[in-house]
Amino acid sequence: QEWQACLYNRRTKGKPIGVGDRVLVSNKRERGKRKTADRWESTVFTVVGMNPTTHTYQIQHPNTGQVRVVHRNLLMLVNFLPFDTASQSVDSSALLPDGSDVTTASDTPEPVVEKNDSRIRTQEWASSLPDASRNAAHMNDSVSEMVSAVE
Repeated sequence: QEWQACLYNRRTKGKPIGVGDRVLVSNKRERGKRKTADRWESTVFTVVGMNPTTHTYQIQHPNTGQVRVVHRNLLMLVNFLPFDTASQSVDSSALLPDGSDVTTASDTPEPVVEKNDSRIRTQEWASSLPDASRNAAHMNDSVSEMVSAVE
């Protein structure tokens, strides 16, 4: 069994992760057909400990404080994602050139939406696309109408 663990640990993937890094965990809990399932859990965990010999990391849930131990192959480093605005203070990089805060630049509050519903997330994603890509389907329809009119 030690030999199998040694062989598995040789194939760790990704960049090294340190204590304090933010990570996503692979979604292995979902059952059934996973063709359209999310590959990663939506919660961003924080690394609180690590065991470099076995490539396992202790990660902490931000809301519940529960600590899990997972292998490196089930983690994805996401330090590039912005922090939750409720839990962070405003720094100088988050300010507009005139000195105002980015989050307060617009006076209209955004609606609160449950992010776990994949249908809503897909609708939000589609609505955030540029108008050109949304109108591409209409352009393809008009092109096919012109081609059929010529024939």
